[in-house]
Amino acid sequence: MARVRSEEKRLAILAAATGIIVEAGLPATRTAAIAKAAGVAEGTLFVYFKTKDELVNQLYLSIKQELAAVMITTADNSLSMEAKFRHYWCKYVCWGVENHSKKLAMDQLMVSAALLPEVKEQANVPFAEVANYVAGCIEAGLLKSLPVDYVLGVFAAMAEMTINYVLQQKVAVEEYQQTGFDLLWDAVAKR
Repeated sequence: MARVRSEEKRLAILAAATGIIVEAGLPATRTAAIAKAAGVAEGTLFVYFKTKDELVNQLYLSIKQELAAVMITTADNSLSMEAKFRHYWCKYVCWGVENHSKKLAMDQLMVSAALLPEVKEQANVPFAEVANYVAGCIEAGLLKSLPVDYVLGVFAAMAEMTINYVLQQKVAVEEYQQTGFDLLWDAVAKR
């Protein structure tokens, strides 16, 4: 007879995995430690995730879906192009500061050999909207004529720097969120 699955337990396992991965590093993360931190038996963990690799893939997907929900589903389509670009930026930076453990875990997971290409692709589907938006901004002449992936790379690198600075210096996110956006905008906006 199959065991009844609880969403609460599944989420507890994912949260525990996030913490253990950040604390110990992905290679040193053991399912026994995750189960203990989640308050479940190790066998229970395997009811929800057949293998550690499946857990890694589902955790990555879960974090990326959360980030997409924050960045994309909250975007107002009536905003000007620059305002919408700023919206994506602000939501990403705030999410990274408020969910730093998830951000750190995501960074480790996305370079893991355990991460399946199809899961990575699935996790990036919602972000195609941002890529298409950037392409539209380039076509409209708002952004410099650069490859979309390059603009997104600059966006991610500057967001990473801003998130890390805010956390390390313990300063108000709003101040450096704006400063970071101004620097990003100066780098990619067509003048």
